Amino acid sequence: MEDRLDRSDILRRLSLEHQRLMDTFARLTAEQWSAAGAVGTWTAKDVLAHLVYWNHYATDELRAAVSGTWFVHPFGTTDEINAQAIASFQGWAVEAIQDAFEHSYAELTVLVESLPVHAFEVGNPIEQALDETVHGALANNTYEHWPIHEAQIREWIDHVEK
Repeated sequence: MEDRLDRSDILRRLSLEHQRLMDTFARLTAEQWSAAGAVGTWTAKDVLAHLVYWNHYATDELRAAVSGTWFVHPFGTTDEINAQAIASFQGWAVEAIQDAFEHSYAELTVLVESLPVHAFEVGNPIEQALDETVHGALANNTYEHWPIHEAQIREWIDHVEK
């Protein structure tokens, strides 16, 4: 099992990393949102769509554990799943993807706020269903995932602005 964070620590990390990510995305021009190469071949719009997908993944996985139902993991390699996630947002306006991200972030915070107290205690049924702590289930798909892409986007913006 992973390190254990309590509800307030998780909410604080979600808020902090969300703000960092939004501050960096706010630096993008309209043209930069759709320019290839922000992260590999992805556009900044693709990166945000990717993050929306993984936010939903984290929420769905945690909801399943809370309800005692089986979470169905997506089929395919990480690259295949990421490609499918980005493809599902093709044709969406930047503003729509931004709204989807904000909605997925709000869902995450509401879910964490609504978890029973025992969800943060050792050996609880939610933890058993997740096979890790709540922090572990959320971190790699949200507040430890977002900074990776935030740094990539920030570096790309800095490079493009030179």
